[in-house]
Amino acid sequence: MATGTLYTFGYARLHGGGDLRELLGQRVEVVVDVRLRPYSRNRAFSLGTRDTVETAPYAYRWLGGLGNAEYRTGGMRLARPEEIEVLIQLLASGTNVALMCACADVTSCHRRLIADLAGERLPGLTVIDL
Repeated sequence: MATGTLYTFGYARLHGGGDLRELLGQRVEVVVDVRLRPYSRNRAFSLGTRDTVETAPYAYRWLGGLGNAEYRTGGMRLARPEEIEVLIQLLASGTNVALMCACADVTSCHRRLIADLAGERLPGLTVIDL
């Protein structure tokens, strides 16, 4: 079975499920929320995140352990790096996954760290930053 593709995106410029659907199209099956806490000032991606994602329609999974435990200090450290196993299993099963957090710029976001770690575990993994 072929490895799934890993997409990454920040929802900072999205306003709800319609924007999410426009961004992801039919490329992914699962959106993995990699925020430390699944809350935001953006109402569509706060308490209603699961509804926003599932009505877009994608499966939703929150992996808070892949959240940046040092986001307040500008550092970058995954809270519970062992949770990457869940992501690896999804990708290894051929599932296309989108990592989601708030950051608009992936170059300064922990999504890049997660994608790099996944690539080390799954050589040849295709990663696409949206």
